[in-house]
Order: sequence, then structure tokens, then C-alpha cells
Amino acid sequence: MSNAWIGNYSQFRARLAPEKVAVYDLDTGASYTYGELERRANRLAHYLQDACGVEKGDRVAFLSRNRVELLDAYYAT
Repeated sequence: MSNAWIGNYSQFRARLAPEKVAVYDLDTGASYTYGELERRANRLAHYLQDACGVEKGDRVAFLSRNRVELLDAYYAT
């Protein structure tokens, strides 16, 4: 079985159920759908490429508490 989908998990889930809630933030009460997470991750990925010059093979580190932005960073990279 191919594991090619693993790198595109957020895109895969967003295609299957874009309006389904993926993450619920207990601190703020906000919820995020798979479609929203995919858009957020793509926005960050483009920023990392365009503004920061991150390329395939580069290492990227994030220092964060357990927040939805950390998921954005995970899927963006």
C-alpha cells in the first residue's frame, strides 16, 4: 500500500469532508473545519516559501504551545 497520501493528509481530509469539524479549541471555543485547516496550512506554506525562502529539504522549527497554529505549521511544512 502506498503511503503517498501521508504528506497530503490535510488536503485529503479537506476533499472528503471540508465542512466537518477537525479541531475544537477549548481555550477560545473556536472550531476549525478540515477545509479551514487546509486553507490555513496553504497560506502559511506559501508565506514560508515566498517570504522566508524555505525550500524542499530545509528544516523548519516552531516553538509553540498546544494551539491550532501548531497544526497549521505541521501541515504547512
